[in-house]
Amino acid sequence: MKNLPRASWSLALGFVLAVPSFAALPKSVGTSPSSARAEWRLPHFLRLAESDPARLIRVSNLLISEDRIRQASADATKAFDWQHRVAAMTALSAFFDPDPQISKHVTGTHRREAREILQKTLASDPSLLVRDAVVESLRRILRMQPGEAKLWKRSLETAFLDRKNVIQGEGLFIRETILTALREGSMKPSSGVWAAAKRDKSAPVRNVLHAWDTSAYDSVN
Repeated sequence: MKNLPRASWSLALGFVLAVPSFAALPKSVGTSPSSARAEWRLPHFLRLAESDPARLIRVSNLLISEDRIRQASADATKAFDWQHRVAAMTALSAFFDPDPQISKHVTGTHRREAREILQKTLASDPSLLVRDAVVESLRRILRMQPGEAKLWKRSLETAFLDRKNVIQGEGLFIRETILTALREGSMKPSSGVWAAAKRDKSAPVRNVLHAWDTSAYDSVN
């Protein structure tokens, strides 16, 4: 990762450490999302976020398109597309970096398009790991830009209540990530989400609710 742009080291390294299965992936960088090699493209996408944000938007839109996802489910040459989508969703958070050296080429339009991509992916991507990567990306965005919280509360709560994120009353790990994002963004869950979380058969999901029992977190709503 020696060629990563300045201040991107911690983002790339932190994500790889957080997802151990990716740590062993080759670090070679390709230029087309169609390769079947299991290459971890986050370093490449981070460079695009800094130098050519419009291209990262185009690549991300291609990766999340319905046609592309349909092809990936049937075409062995696109078997690793879900990993590329994870990397793209992670890199989009760099658009919100307050460091002008990182986001100097990013415009308000780029940020709006990034939000649209993240929202669409959170709502409809068939891969749980990709959807969870969106929430992790939002956590980074909220740490860098707390004002973004008001734009994401509804999307996060909708995802929490989505049936594909729970099995037989037990929330999948994305539910815990979503509650953590709400907590870190000082967004108190709605009564519907709160009740669903209390009923959740997953202890880790229920345990996140205890954070709101302390005085450490205020609410923006």
